[in-house]
Amino acid sequence: MNPLRIIQALFLLTILFLPVLAGHPIENITLIPGADSLPEGLPVNLSATIRIIPPGPTTTFVEWDELVLSTELDNSHWDIAAIADQRRVAVTPAEGQVVKVPGYLLSYSPDRQVSVSVSLGGTVPSVKEPRSFVVLSVDEQNDRGVSVYGSADNVSRTAIPFTWSQPSTTPSPTQAAISSVAVLAALLGFFVLLWGKTH
Repeated sequence: MNPLRIIQALFLLTILFLPVLAGHPIENITLIPGADSLPEGLPVNLSATIRIIPPGPTTTFVEWDELVLSTELDNSHWDIAAIADQRRVAVTPAEGQVVKVPGYLLSYSPDRQVSVSVSLGGTVPSVKEPRSFVVLSVDEQNDRGVSVYGSADNVSRTAIPFTWSQPSTTPSPTQAAISSVAVLAALLGFFVLLWGKTH
């Protein structure tokens, strides 16, 4: 076979399978609050759509795989819906930092448009110094718990420590002056009352 034909065939296969290598894109992300840096303990809400890209010509998702969703948010709660051709086919409310969507809920013929709708709430984790944390991670794992694509798709932000401003224990010169004036005025008033009673 002509080497040029082989190269052309490999190039065509690379183009065809490039979307599959991308994993499961996280789209239509809404994060409230939307800042890049968030103080620890702050409530956070995220909504997003995960697009399911067919891994091959026979199905949209391997039936025995799982779509693993995870977060580093504390007190996290989820509302997850599998959607096929804009029809909600399964809703899975859950709590905790990891939720697994069974592959059979996402497995259809490849001509179907399949996605997963995610609503997630929780609080920014406690940190001692600023660090990146995962708000949402999406990973497909096989029946042995191994990542199919090698790395997860993530939405990340930076958590920063919450610092309280401590009130000063040393009175300012203005406060000290006001305190001295108040004491002198009280003493003067006392002596005036005492003098009035004796005369």
